[in-house]
Amino acid sequence: GKIKYIDFTSLYPWTSKCCECPVGHPLLILKDFKPLEHCFGFMKCGVLPPNDLFHPVLPVGHSEGLFFPLCRTCVEGEVEACDHSQ
Repeated sequence: GKIKYIDFTSLYPWTSKCCECPVGHPLLILKDFKPLEHCFGFMKCGVLPPNDLFHPVLPVGHSEGLFFPLCRTCVEGEVEACDHSQ
């Protein structure tokens, strides 16, 4: 098969030039959210993946390296078997 290389880092200057980007001081909205379709800007949020996800995709940085777990708490606590539930 062929190997593909996609450089996402170089997309940053292009999107800054060609796309709308929020400017100014952030407006913190902590409750009474509008539907996401009506929002524009950046969002800081937590993500809870399903327990049966076969290939976790969200990275977690740790002193031992970069991990792709289902549970960040267990990586930080260096727990081998996660007993957390949704």
